[in-house]
Amino acid sequence: MNEIKRFRDGSYDYFSILPESVVLHILSFLPFKDIARTSVLSKIWKHIWINCPNIDLLIHDYRFASSIVPHVYLGHAGQALCQCLNRKACIQRFRLYISAKSTIKDASVLKYLDSAMDIIFSALFEKNVSELAVEMHFAQAVRFSIPEKVVVAHCLKVLEVVGCNLEERVACIDLPNLQKLKIHKCRFAGEDILAQILRGCPGVESVEVSCCYGVGSFLSVSSKPRLKYFRIDGGYGLKRIEISVPSLETLKCELPPWRPCAIELAGCTTLKFLEIVGVNLSSDCTIQSVLANLICIEELKLRDCEGDEKFQISSSCLKRLIISIGRFPGAEIDTPNLLSLDFNSPFSFHRSNRFSFWKAPKLEDIEMVFGAEPFLTACRGGLKGFLMQLPNYEDLKLLVEFQYMRKLIMHEKVHAVSFSSLNKLVKKMKPEYVVISSRLDETFSGHILGYARFFESMTMSLICSSPGALKVVHKKLLNDSKLKKRHLNFDFRANSIDHEIEHENGSAWESFMNTHLISHYTATIIVTEKRFEEWV
Repeated sequence: MNEIKRFRDGSYDYFSILPESVVLHILSFLPFKDIARTSVLSKIWKHIWINCPNIDLLIHDYRFASSIVPHVYLGHAGQALCQCLNRKACIQRFRLYISAKSTIKDASVLKYLDSAMDIIFSALFEKNVSELAVEMHFAQAVRFSIPEKVVVAHCLKVLEVVGCNLEERVACIDLPNLQKLKIHKCRFAGEDILAQILRGCPGVESVEVSCCYGVGSFLSVSSKPRLKYFRIDGGYGLKRIEISVPSLETLKCELPPWRPCAIELAGCTTLKFLEIVGVNLSSDCTIQSVLANLICIEELKLRDCEGDEKFQISSSCLKRLIISIGRFPGAEIDTPNLLSLDFNSPFSFHRSNRFSFWKAPKLEDIEMVFGAEPFLTACRGGLKGFLMQLPNYEDLKLLVEFQYMRKLIMHEKVHAVSFSSLNKLVKKMKPEYVVISSRLDETFSGHILGYARFFESMTMSLICSSPGALKVVHKKLLNDSKLKKRHLNFDFRANSIDHEIEHENGSAWESFMNTHLISHYTATIIVTEKRFEEWV
């Protein structure tokens, strides 16, 4: 057993007695540049660095700019990397990132890059690399083409390709052990290339294809016994998608806005999560026809979709429904086991919608966000009656947001609010949003972020129906992780109960305040960007 070393300050060096395999595993979670720095600590650490199985190679514009001849630099970089690879016993993960948009504008340089990459890839596959990420960013007319040896490497388990060409030569793809495939901002040389790539990965479990050109008009996915996650984003030109994968659990289809695309999921018998974005759900492809064969669907998300007719959503197994559509065509919903509903309609709400056709008797968690006009239309369609039937009706909260006035009204009890008075306020004052929610204290920070996107510093007035609401909001703002990432400072100043609110905004405002917030509690929220020295 190795003796544990003791430092001068009395602490012990337990790290040095760990087996090398454990140390390498710990280092695998660090950024590559930090791992490289450990090589200067001692001969032992240099040995560990040499055996580290992960490598990141990042080459930026300034590297090429400092070289008189870019292809000479590529040759030297390739040789140096190969020497590094040859010293390692194995390679687990290799990431290559090249960004040279301003220095490489001539496709003639690519032949030198091809030569360098050929040497590098050969060395990688000799070491049985299992995870490979290739990301290239050149001028628009310049694209690196993935070589054939990459798509026939049986050692690969993870392959990520960004900013490259996928030509006919990748049609011979044979990656029997690939588990994860990600293709982003690439160009397919032919309509059938993507289908051939998918056929060459029989054991793949996760596939992401995003922001690519040349996908074609028809996408068919089948014979994938292990595929659980599939995402297609930005499939320009796609008109039909057919997926028959019994093992699939998550499907995300994000297509260019409002284009018709038929979606057939007849064989997806275990699909649990479905997200559809931007699709025109016309009579040829209704959401109900998509749901008809999904006997295990638990969560459905519809965002930025359009439809000529009302959405028909009927499912006995659906537990969560998310609808975020600017111009909502109306819906008839029959979901006896639905537990959670998120609804957002900021621009228009079709007047034919009747909430009496929304059946969700077990709904526990709800948040509905309306623009001013959609809210008024929803009220005429029976919104209050729908809310009153919910099991947690008495726990629903109200938020009315006036961005132009920098004011927010929060009422803890929707059931205590007269919808007649609220309608008059909305009709007269035109708030940006009316929010009815069972979790308003959790989502309030999102509305603060909405302000922060437009203003470096701002002052808002928060008007609440109880002091408890002020305390909850204050605590949420202090602890919210998203707000901390934005490096924002909050000055939350609670005012006394007798703090007067000016009624310069007219009779509708004064009437609502006097009716529902006569004993109101207010706070002033001052939001500013942190100075650099405050968050570094």
